[in-house]
Amino acid sequence: MSVAKVSEISATSTKSFEDAINSGLARAHKTIRNVRSAWIKEQQVRLEGGTPVTIVVTDISGAALPNGNVTVESGGKRTAGGIARGDDGARVWLRPGRYTATANAYGYGSASAEFSVPGPTVRIALNRAGALVIVAKTSGTARLRGGAGPTIIRLLPFSAGMSNPIENLAPGQYTLEVLDATKKNALKSLPVVIVSGERTTVSVD
Repeated sequence: MSVAKVSEISATSTKSFEDAINSGLARAHKTIRNVRSAWIKEQQVRLEGGTPVTIVVTDISGAALPNGNVTVESGGKRTAGGIARGDDGARVWLRPGRYTATANAYGYGSASAEFSVPGPTVRIALNRAGALVIVAKTSGTARLRGGAGPTIIRLLPFSAGMSNPIENLAPGQYTLEVLDATKKNALKSLPVVIVSGERTTVSVD
């Protein structure tokens, strides 16, 4: 006749659930012979020094967006992040202090908000992004620079006719430079204004 003994063991780890399970099984093998199986009753995460913070990403009207990417930084280092889903937002655990959250979503620009922990729910409103369409008689390459600064947003190859829209551009003023064959020198520069939720068409000829 077989006799089974059921023992309950608690184990902890600062590394992972798997490490805690292995630690518990090792302890069981020291005092119980012929251990045949184990059942994990429950798992818990203990958070020390953390405070829950909810970050909701909205459009300009205040309606929560279904999927927004959120990153949280402190002192120039990324400390947390997640996906903000509707009114539930992204829930992160942070130590008391000052933080900056940056959010973006497809079809929208990005925006940031500074906040303190502890504090209320953080809401970040995003403007709808705009799009750029290049019309040309021949193919070539252009360079899009952001705002008044020298920042290059991206290189844009285009073909004869109407190009596919370049999406997800933040509203604002840009400079479109049509490049020579080396893709280094600008043949001409055109001012471009990207409008929230609209397509801007530019002829480079």
